[in-house]
Amino acid sequence: MEMSDGLHDNMDALTNELCITRSQLSSKCQAISILQQQLEDARKEADQFKVVSEQLQERYRNLRRTLDTNISGQSSEGSQQKLIINLKVKLNETEMQNRILEAEISYLRKRNSELVEDRLLRYSEESPLRPGIVNERKYSETKGRESLVSQLELKTIECERLKKELELCSDEKQELLLGITNNSGVECSSAKCKALFQENQILTRQSLAKYQESSLFAPPNVMGHGSPENGPSDSPVSTPNKTTDANITETN
Repeated sequence: MEMSDGLHDNMDALTNELCITRSQLSSKCQAISILQQQLEDARKEADQFKVVSEQLQERYRNLRRTLDTNISGQSSEGSQQKLIINLKVKLNETEMQNRILEAEISYLRKRNSELVEDRLLRYSEESPLRPGIVNERKYSETKGRESLVSQLELKTIECERLKKELELCSDEKQELLLGITNNSGVECSSAKCKALFQENQILTRQSLAKYQESSLFAPPNVMGHGSPENGPSDSPVSTPNKTTDANITETN
């Protein structure tokens, strides 16, 4: 019993020591992370100081060049006094420029922090509204596509109708030409043949012009599929048929 009590006491002591070492380890880890963060900050500051030192060295070189040029252009009498005066003037100008730059940097940092806060606020305000906006855009896009598809179907139907009417027009022209040549067994004169040929060319040009005019008013999606667009409601062949009938009666 005494041995078991001693073992229990040892276990309790070891458990307490283990808890203490764990807490010490966690505190050490936190301290290491803090030191790493400080090291990163120190590196950033060192880089900034390096940039500032390079800028100062560049300014010093520029001042040295200007002073050398002033020294070379001045006479020997009173050159030292003028050199000191110019140096003081340049130093005052650089100090003023440094103050102006520091003020601008502080203003830009303040402005940057304000813009970051505004952006976070807008993002937090717009985040619950984004699903509704996305759904509305999808609905409008699908509706637009459906309307374009329906327009395309209508235009294809009208294209087929125009093709059939053009085929009928060409068939009627061929029949009329055959009837004119076979009528009364007499060949037409050269003037009448030329007139008929010119009239056929004019009719063909008119039909092509109407076809092209109807295709100009097409929306871009339908034009991309190559189907002609909706022109005037009347058929483009109705007027040429009337003129050909009148010419046939004159030739007969």
